[in-house]
Amino acid sequence: METKTCILAAASELISKAGIKSISIDDICRQIGISKKTFYVHFETKDSLVEALLKRKLEREKVEIEQRLAGKSIKQMMLGVLQIVQQTQDVRKTPHILYDLEKYYPQIYHAHLIDIRNATFHFLEKYLQQGKDEGFFRHDLDIEKTCRILSFMHHQLMESMTQVAEDKQKFVFNDIKYGLDIFMRGTLSKQSLEELKLN
Repeated sequence: METKTCILAAASELISKAGIKSISIDDICRQIGISKKTFYVHFETKDSLVEALLKRKLEREKVEIEQRLAGKSIKQMMLGVLQIVQQTQDVRKTPHILYDLEKYYPQIYHAHLIDIRNATFHFLEKYLQQGKDEGFFRHDLDIEKTCRILSFMHHQLMESMTQVAEDKQKFVFNDIKYGLDIFMRGTLSKQSLEELKLN
């Protein structure tokens, strides 16, 4: 494994346990047995490392999602989403990583949210078109407008997650379920609504 990849892997492991603020460049160097001089060959600052970690994470998540959805119809995808929402009992707590990002690296944090928003838009654009072609979504669905609205809502949700107390996050989760219900009723074809028993 090349040095840059080792640095990213070690930083990711340490940060996931202790948060971004708590981990120093010295900690990362000790973890993989390199000097700080070697570290700076690959990353000019800790900020540049954090940026690289976020881009790496986002790209990996995009690939993972694409692999999980490959070969599935939109109906199968939506049924899977509904099942996950219905079966989830515990609300995931706000990751300390997001809190650290917003507090100590605000510019990087907001740039990361924009990257997620753009990735969400393109993801939705692809699968809404597929669903429209399959007759799962309404034939008159405006894909571009729908993508803009949904990606904006997702962006706002991501921002709110660092500002909501842990004991209040169940309400955020309920909002997600409610929003999903509105999305389904507003975008699905009449036949799909009947099949999913949402009419």
